[in-house]
Amino acid sequence: MTAPTAEPPPAEQATRRNRNGDGNTAEGAAAPEPPKLRRRPMLIAVSVLLTALGALLGAFLLSTLSGTDDYVAVRADIERGDVIKETDLVRTQLRRDNSISPLSWDEQRSLIGMYANVDMAKGSLVTRESVSAEIAPADGWSIVGLALTPGQGVTGDLRVGQPIEAVVVPASAEAITGRPTTYEGIVSSVDMSDDGQTKLVDVQVRTDDASPLAAAAARQEVAIVVKSKGNGSGDTAAEPSDSTSDTTPSASPTS
Repeated sequence: MTAPTAEPPPAEQATRRNRNGDGNTAEGAAAPEPPKLRRRPMLIAVSVLLTALGALLGAFLLSTLSGTDDYVAVRADIERGDVIKETDLVRTQLRRDNSISPLSWDEQRSLIGMYANVDMAKGSLVTRESVSAEIAPADGWSIVGLALTPGQGVTGDLRVGQPIEAVVVPASAEAITGRPTTYEGIVSSVDMSDDGQTKLVDVQVRTDDASPLAAAAARQEVAIVVKSKGNGSGDTAAEPSDSTSDTTPSASPTS
């Protein structure tokens, strides 16, 4: 018994009817041609322009939100008047901020050997105003160097910016009469001699007091007293500043 043959689907039957005996498609049943697309140059130009603008906007946002620069910071505490060494500086990365103007890391080499104008805490940024090539006194002030042997100064460390009182102590006991001559000043720098026995202290004093104090220092007749900034006596030396020359000079030394 022969199994019934399945009839092909209607679509296949129509295809077979449209074929000739040699298997070619009939002339009247040719496939239609696809429609031709019209190119519009204006739309292409606009799409290219929008793509470029999007790329530029994305790059700007990326640099604004995540862009950082390398700046100079201090590795450890630096006191005013200290000479800056290479080991004192460290690189730090921060986002750009127009409200501050720290020195970039590219300028790090130029800072070595300069002096600190202010106290800088560990991790603080270094600005152009916080360093200088040399320590120069303000108008109306002069720097006098003192070589203090044991007994002429305090045993503790002197800090740059400390107010002091330089006391003239004559070498001869007979010359001491009444209250000694004193000069008020500010410590500018501190160092030790090569033998470690003499403390070398630069002191900023009023220009009128510089000459007599230097003469007494050359005779090794000067001792210093550390004063408190908040002692409330009102007679501590004013901090040297650009406006110092406009202030009233301190009273002349008393004998």
